[in-house]
Amino acid sequence: FLTTENESKVIETIVSRTQKLRVLPVDKKIIVKDATDAGIPLQDAELLAHFYQDPAKMKAILEEEFYTSIRDSFVRFLEALILNYSKARYIVLDEIIERYTQKEHLRLIIDLLLLFFGDIIALQNGQEPSLPSYGNILKPLLKKFKNLEEALLEITLARGQIDLNINAALLLDHLFNILLKEYIHDHD
Repeated sequence: FLTTENESKVIETIVSRTQKLRVLPVDKKIIVKDATDAGIPLQDAELLAHFYQDPAKMKAILEEEFYTSIRDSFVRFLEALILNYSKARYIVLDEIIERYTQKEHLRLIIDLLLLFFGDIIALQNGQEPSLPSYGNILKPLLKKFKNLEEALLEITLARGQIDLNINAALLLDHLFNILLKEYIHDHD
């Protein structure tokens, strides 16, 4: 058996010899419940459910230092952004851009940005966020950002550049500069 979520990444000689069976994705709420039943904290279960469906894999990721340190830095950045633009910028420079230079790190950081911005847009449109346990961060950020859809587009474009031979620090610096300067209502 061969499974994929992105058929375009499978070489044509393999695709031509396979039978395609399309299935619906598992509801994220079920994945989160299974993960929390397995002892994974709710906030991590909500985040990791976007990337993994297996609680055992989620537990393994939670044991990896890179995930927990990126998650913690990212949440500190968002919390600081609510209160103090300068502190948020400092966290970006000191904790995120300086530390996380591998493509694996870059993917996680940008995917977290996509998740949070997607949820902020969901709140803006009166929809339920996929990360409800982060409501204390999402709701105040809704008031901070202008042109959320354009900001999400910038993040998506940056995500597409990860597989190019690009300097991770420069890509993150450029992305955070755009987000912080162009899309924040009030910054000092």
